[in-house]
Amino acid sequence: MTRPGGSRIRAVAACLACLVSLGAAGPAQDDVARLRMVVAEHPEDARAHFDLATALPLPAGKDEALREFERAIEGDRANPRYGNQYRRACVLAWEYQRCIDFLEKESDAHPEVAALHLNLALAYVDMMPTPGLGIVGQGLLSNRSIHQLDLVLESDPGSWAAMFGRAMNHLHWPRMLLHAPSAIADFKSCLGLQASVPRSGMRPHHLLPYLGLGDAYVKNSQIAEARQTWQGALKLFPSDPRLVRRLALDDDGLRKFVEEERGLAKPIDTDLSFLWTP
Repeated sequence: MTRPGGSRIRAVAACLACLVSLGAAGPAQDDVARLRMVVAEHPEDARAHFDLATALPLPAGKDEALREFERAIEGDRANPRYGNQYRRACVLAWEYQRCIDFLEKESDAHPEVAALHLNLALAYVDMMPTPGLGIVGQGLLSNRSIHQLDLVLESDPGSWAAMFGRAMNHLHWPRMLLHAPSAIADFKSCLGLQASVPRSGMRPHHLLPYLGLGDAYVKNSQIAEARQTWQGALKLFPSDPRLVRRLALDDDGLRKFVEEERGLAKPIDTDLSFLWTP
């Protein structure tokens, strides 16, 4: 929630945050001090808390930064950007459990807010590569993530982000556990959701379901279908290095590549900023 005049306040805070990130307005601590003043004067302005949080250094300033991110989310729970940046900060600060605990509390208290469920689902995924969890612990996190994404899709079957997140959950499981067919179905659904986007309107993230679908086909021992998927994607994304690399590999090399690239030990990129970045 924002107070009257919040647009002007947000503009000032946003400018300060930009100056901090660019290092263009003198010592960073002076700019952080100004952002703290904006927060103190307008404690109900979610964007002010968010701008301060993003300006604070990590991991040195993690306690204040994470607290400010949490206040931003509490002020505007429906804004997925706040939760996304909060998760990224928690990963950098190795505060996986804090992130999960906070988003669980928020989503339980506000079950109608899809952005909370979406970011909670991805917070579980963020924690999966943590050393010592083992496949059982990773499985529990993945199942919790899928449950949250199912909740989003029940209320909004057209959520591309939720469908893509669920597809990625399934894709990263070992081939022997037979998650590949579920990944294939969800990636196809993603492609269906973006089918109405004209070629001129295609953005970089629209390639991701093609890459994932092909990789899922490889895990499902459907190499020909994988190559056909990537060849089709080349018409929309000519010379993309990720497509070119996959198509250049022989069958054995492709199987090895996908097992390494799409395994549970490797961190999964859960950053959703591509959805709102031009």
